[in-house]
Amino acid sequence: MPVPYLLISTPPHGDVDAKIAAEAFELSAAEARIRANFPSPNIWFADHDLDALKKTGGTLMKAGVKVRIIKGSIMAAIPRADPITSFAFGPDRFTAQLHSSDEFTAPYDTRLVIVASKGNPEDAMATSSGIPNTLDDALFFDLYFVVQSKVRRLRAWSGGVDYAGLETALKPVAHQNHSEFLNQLRHRFPQAAVDERLVDTPPPKPSAISGKGLPAVLESIHPDLKDIMMGDLRSRLVFLSLL
Repeated sequence: MPVPYLLISTPPHGDVDAKIAAEAFELSAAEARIRANFPSPNIWFADHDLDALKKTGGTLMKAGVKVRIIKGSIMAAIPRADPITSFAFGPDRFTAQLHSSDEFTAPYDTRLVIVASKGNPEDAMATSSGIPNTLDDALFFDLYFVVQSKVRRLRAWSGGVDYAGLETALKPVAHQNHSEFLNQLRHRFPQAAVDERLVDTPPPKPSAISGKGLPAVLESIHPDLKDIMMGDLRSRLVFLSLL
């Protein structure tokens, strides 16, 4: 079965003409403005007809709304995040020990996209996977390393990482070390793009996507995406919005 294309929002937008945007959504201008005001990427349309989706996207861009169209298969190709247990900053490369028992290394000239976020309650349940079990500690950032068009994705949960790799910059409180870890990555990887649109943004309210519910759309892309956690999906959408 063919995989649909996705039209996703890529806020912040320009000066939105809600009346024109309403034509694409087939909603009232007020409802269209509410959607356009949502501050993080979201799936708005899914269609196998690329030309129809381009037409919808053209109307939205005419209205001052920033969007992009991606193949659904790209969403499915993004790997699940492997939690970081410890790390080290070497003279020319970053090294991470992972919950999967793998070791990952990346030279500092590697392309890196960092998506900072706050997890949902269901994202913060399983301590066995290196994830804190309290919602207060559910801050995390995903590291998307892009090497020769392939992506490796790591995750650092606040309080779920041994921060000894910060060495002299080590702080007494976990959330301070979490911030310092992010700052060090930003400083050492000159090509790093850091996105914090998800930190203080609640999940979007459920809405139909081209007449279907979100789980049905995701399942049509790949069965493994049907039950994806919202924090995972939102991180993927931010990453895709930055490509």
